[in-house]
Amino acid sequence: MRDAWDILGIEPTSDERAIKRAYARQLKQTRPEDDAEGFQALRGAYDQALAEARYNCHTAEETDEVAAADGSPVPSAPASSSVETTADAEQVREEMLAAAWKEAAQVWQDFLDVPIKKTAARFAERANEASLSLLAQDALEVIAGRYCAVAGYDREIRDALVEHFRWEDDASHLSRIDGNTAYFAMARFRADKGMDYMRSMDNGFNAYHKLQAKVPPRFDKDTMSQNFMKEMAGLLEVITWRFPEVLEYHLERDVVQWWREKVRTKKYFIETAFYSLVVGLALAGVVAGSLMADSMDTLRFCILMSTCLGLSMGGGALLAFRPPQQLKETWHERLLPYLYDDATKMRARYAWLLPFSAASLAMFYPTPSLLLQLTVGLAIFASSGMAVLAAAPFLNKQGWLWLAALSGAMAFFLSNLVFPAWHWTIALMTCVGLQCLINTSEIRHVDWARIGGGRLMTIRIVWILGVILMLLLASGTPSAAPLQLVFAWLMVVTGLFVAQFDLSLYIAWPLFFFIKVMALGQLKLFKDVADQRLPTLFYFLLMLAIFIGSSMYRAMNERDTATYNY
Repeated sequence: MRDAWDILGIEPTSDERAIKRAYARQLKQTRPEDDAEGFQALRGAYDQALAEARYNCHTAEETDEVAAADGSPVPSAPASSSVETTADAEQVREEMLAAAWKEAAQVWQDFLDVPIKKTAARFAERANEASLSLLAQDALEVIAGRYCAVAGYDREIRDALVEHFRWEDDASHLSRIDGNTAYFAMARFRADKGMDYMRSMDNGFNAYHKLQAKVPPRFDKDTMSQNFMKEMAGLLEVITWRFPEVLEYHLERDVVQWWREKVRTKKYFIETAFYSLVVGLALAGVVAGSLMADSMDTLRFCILMSTCLGLSMGGGALLAFRPPQQLKETWHERLLPYLYDDATKMRARYAWLLPFSAASLAMFYPTPSLLLQLTVGLAIFASSGMAVLAAAPFLNKQGWLWLAALSGAMAFFLSNLVFPAWHWTIALMTCVGLQCLINTSEIRHVDWARIGGGRLMTIRIVWILGVILMLLLASGTPSAAPLQLVFAWLMVVTGLFVAQFDLSLYIAWPLFFFIKVMALGQLKLFKDVADQRLPTLFYFLLMLAIFIGSSMYRAMNERDTATYNY
């Protein structure tokens, strides 16, 4: 390890101004944004040099003050006997220092010999009982600092010493006495604290274990995962700017440098490839189902699939390796704030509902043309993609799996029972948008608390009354089925938006079947309805009513919580 004076480029001195001038000269060549490690070494050398300079300046002054406080005479010798006077003062000083060190060493040994669990209280008790002089107190602090500055210390004892002397808040007194001891003791303390902090990070557990390797790997499959590399980048940022000491005592610099290079390198991550694949398949399905459903053979299907996958995978690669600067700035400065920011901007999370609702209403047209299917399919594809983009920050891996599985299951029923005249891929994309509403009900619950206030309770009551009104109209006026279908679909979308899906399915499903079989079956509703799509939508509404009623009941019984009336 290079000496602090070598790093600063000057000879050892007690002149603080010379040290600061040397630090300023070196700082022009070592910028923190260009060489973080070099800057950390320079800053450490600067602090250490200042500590040594101040210690050399104050040691003699403090010793003389202590001698005066203890009543030691300060003789005034004539100029002719200055040599003898200096020798006598030096001898007195040496004797006082020797006595102080002996006294402090005895207290330290007594502290180590008595095994008591409350370490901090035990050390404070021993120090207070000894009634140490000022010099002995300084000597005890130096002994404790030297214990903490070398390897092999007990973590419990070290933490007790830091707490007793309050070094974490201010170690300047120890620095004036013994600069090297203070520097290395606090460096080891911060290194241990940094390791504890990184170990406790929620999103850095896997990256933390990767950094503990002794040699850098030749290849690591986790470098292809965008989520893991985000964790690693966050961990490396903590090391660089908060706890650089861990590089000196716990981690290998070669390993850390290897991961830094991987974080800076642009990659085509697995997540990007997966999203590109999904987009390509969805686009091919929409185009094939709406434009060439009647004339699709194997060759045309392969050409269409290859074209859509090539466009989506190529677009993903372009965004990964060479993203357009203007698009990148728009994404970070305009779009992301709308997904994460406060109540005024978060409404944009649900702006996709307007084109989605309009396009899905067009799907009730009984005999759609190819042009209509293509137009509606692309509109549903775009709005559902916006829904996925808005829901992405709030979904984990389990949430994505539920989104895919439930979208497929829901698409089976909608494609066969509600939209039989439309291609199943369009129904699937419609279900993706609906499922995004279901999977983000928890964050929407918080959003309602910000912008909805007590209006949510009123909206839910009106929604339930609307369902009852639709049920009565369906039984009394079967001839108005097309209008009722449109109204029922809007009620489904609105119900998904205002519902909170926190009721257990073990309660919701039995309750649903009980109401359907025991109540509606006996009343024989919809017996005169020619269009059987209306009963199917009503059963969706019935399940939503169960969840909304559960949310209303919970809100009325939780008046002391922040979500009352929500």
